Amino acid sequence: MPIRQRAVPRAVRIPGPALVLVLGSGAVRATRRAFRSDEVVRSDEDLTARLEHGLLVAVPLEDADPVRVADLLTLAVGLDRAVDAIVLGQQAFALPRARFRSVTELESTTFAVVRSPADSDHRDLTGPFDVIGDVHGCLEELLLLLARLGYEVRLDGAGRPDGAQHPAGRTAVFVGDLVDRGPDVTGVLRLVLGMLASGDSLSVLGNHDDALRRALLGHDVEICSGLDVSLTQLAQEPDEFRIAVGEALAALPAHLVLDGGDLVVAHAGLAERYHGHESDRVRSLCLHGPTTGETDEAGLPVRLPWAEGYRGAATVVYGHTPTAARAWRNGTVCVDGGCVFGGALVALRYPERELVEVPAVARHSVPVRPFLPAG
Repeated sequence: MPIRQRAVPRAVRIPGPALVLVLGSGAVRATRRAFRSDEVVRSDEDLTARLEHGLLVAVPLEDADPVRVADLLTLAVGLDRAVDAIVLGQQAFALPRARFRSVTELESTTFAVVRSPADSDHRDLTGPFDVIGDVHGCLEELLLLLARLGYEVRLDGAGRPDGAQHPAGRTAVFVGDLVDRGPDVTGVLRLVLGMLASGDSLSVLGNHDDALRRALLGHDVEICSGLDVSLTQLAQEPDEFRIAVGEALAALPAHLVLDGGDLVVAHAGLAERYHGHESDRVRSLCLHGPTTGETDEAGLPVRLPWAEGYRGAATVVYGHTPTAARAWRNGTVCVDGGCVFGGALVALRYPERELVEVPAVARHSVPVRPFLPAG
């Protein structure tokens, strides 16, 4: 007789701490089989402490009561924890999918959980790092800065920079806003994508990068703040390059936790209570920073000075708001030197805490709010 082979359970990836709802008939048994006993919690228990302490929490719901699902979602989102759903069998539930990080539908009740760090969690990477401020399409200045930092640039067959490596094994970390406004957005993207692919750099997503990502996906995006520059330049590139750009930007995390948690990089900075958390609120804070909801006389959002009250243990490096001079503030530093506006392209060497910068070769764009000294 032929030997009957047992089916391999479907693997379900759960990144980082999260609330996992297992929905459908047989959910209790399936959850106990797939998760550790200390991870499984009844739906009527208080999950607050577990979620606050960054634990993975699995809750089985046999009937997927919509009221209880909504309550659990509200709790987790309020604590800035991601929520994943695993739907068992051929059952159709009216889930508010936009509120879940992922929804995995399985034909059977047997599955295996694959735990992995959250997309932001790179605590195992200890550097040394070179954290580079907002580039905004300034390829010439980026090449000058990389040279000052000791990186060796690689060229493609057409003689264009498509990668860079440091002989001492340092890793470049970009704070986002690679695109818009500058003279060579595609050149910057080609170089940085090559560095990301080879493992010579990391990057977080900036608000300008996110707008370009959405535009490339066909979403309705307001064409402003230099997005037209990026789209015009990318229109001259092959389809496969535009697709690669969209995929690369979509894969960028909103923030990075590095060096055992001692270094955090976020485009607009991030208060300590959100380090390592994933939610729409955390993503918005990383991309735009906290604001009052009002605009100033220049039409720009009024930003809250989060760094003035920062008392966290981690060094936080960010960009987003161009500054004429670099200054440490409570363990945080902004490395956006406003290069595209005629300022400088700035990098922080970590753990040395040394700031390195190159002046802009030209003013490529006019800022809405001047930040450089007159003259």
